[in-house]
Amino acid sequence: KWSRADTVNYLDAATGLPRARLEMAVDRSAVSPGEAAADILGRNEIWRLRARAEQVLGASFSLPSFHAAILSGGPRPFSLVEADIDKWMTAQLPD
Repeated sequence: KWSRADTVNYLDAATGLPRARLEMAVDRSAVSPGEAAADILGRNEIWRLRARAEQVLGASFSLPSFHAAILSGGPRPFSLVEADIDKWMTAQLPD
């Protein structure tokens, strides 16, 4: 039950990020609380897929190629993104 100012002050002390950015984040969370959570979950899922791809492909892992594989299918559920990354990784492996 913090006020907007309490929340911004806490984040300012805890993160040191620019105050204007913190104010925007607090306002965004107040208006659409699920959006921030979705961003964090999506980011974590992409990091998980990247870590797996780096482990499987080793030195042949290419970040630009990984990004292209993530983005090429457009907006879609993460189950489809993961399937696309699995196909991409298989194509990257030597015969």
